[in-house]
Formats: sequence, structure tokens, C-alpha cells
Amino acid sequence: MNMTEQDWEIVLAEHRESFHVMADAVPPINKQPVTQTPIERKGSPNQIFKYIRIEKTTAKAKFFVTHEDMAETHGFWCPNAAIVASKGNEVEIEKWCTIKTVQFI
Repeated sequence: MNMTEQDWEIVLAEHRESFHVMADAVPPINKQPVTQTPIERKGSPNQIFKYIRIEKTTAKAKFFVTHEDMAETHGFWCPNAAIVASKGNEVEIEKWCTIKTVQFI
């Protein structure tokens, strides 16, 4: 059986309609920037951040990975001068250092 051009138009219209129904059902992806908040700890005036691993180290700073998924890696750069201590998966940073979470490229 050969399909006519009209048959193809009907099939394509049905596929377009079902695609739009499925596309409308999927909620939009929320691309809010990931923010890192310090852990409050009594007795320490410094900031404490949790991290997954140290991705990059330079002579003056380290990049701490705080969140990652299949396509993106997020974290923060911290100057070595601001790092007070690093134990396990937590790093203690001087209170004067401002941390901004960015995507690692």
C-alpha cells in the first residue's frame, strides 16, 4: 500500500499534536544559580562550607566542587590565604572572604 501526500500530512499532524501535548506536560527547567550558604557553628567566627572534592589547585587558590550533575559542575574558588582548615568534606574559611558559587569550565 502506498501512502499519498494527504496520508502523510495526516500522520505528521497527529505526531505534531501528540508532541505538543507531551511538551506542554513537562514542567520548565528551573535554572536558578546554585548558592552555597555557610554552616553556622558556635564558637567559630569563620565560615564553614561543605564540598564534594577539590577540582583544581593553583599556587594561589583552590576550586571546591559543591554540586554536580551530568552536564555541569558548580563550586567556588577560594584563595589559599583565606583557608583556615580543611577536614573531610568541610573547609573553614576566614569570615572576610566572600564566596560566590560558579560553574566550573
